[in-house]
Amino acid sequence: MFKRVVDMGYNITIDDSAKDFLIKKGWDPDFGARPLKRAIQRYVEDELAEEIIKADILQGDTIHITASAKVSGDAQAAESSEAEHPESEGIHFEVERGETSQQLSRAIDMARDMKESPEEVSA
Repeated sequence: MFKRVVDMGYNITIDDSAKDFLIKKGWDPDFGARPLKRAIQRYVEDELAEEIIKADILQGDTIHITASAKVSGDAQAAESSEAEHPESEGIHFEVERGETSQQLSRAIDMARDMKESPEEVSA
């Protein structure tokens, strides 16, 4: 996954809290680490793809992957905690803008503003 993201022009880091989160979500006593690939897809790849599609992350940006809370070893308790507090734990992306990306971001913001307020532009 990292190679694909880097090949697309993004920089990426993952901290220990995110690794721990994925390990705990991807571990199953019956299947070992096999579910880890699904956890990475669900919590990182799918969410990161959404951010890229929405143009919230631009080429040249550095994406820092972190986790917000510890997950208990009990998968059922972790799922229950997610249902009660969906924002309390999970993977988060912090974006550090690259220079080119800052310029693109400003241009995108200006275009969005013009689209949302066409009467101000024509006046």
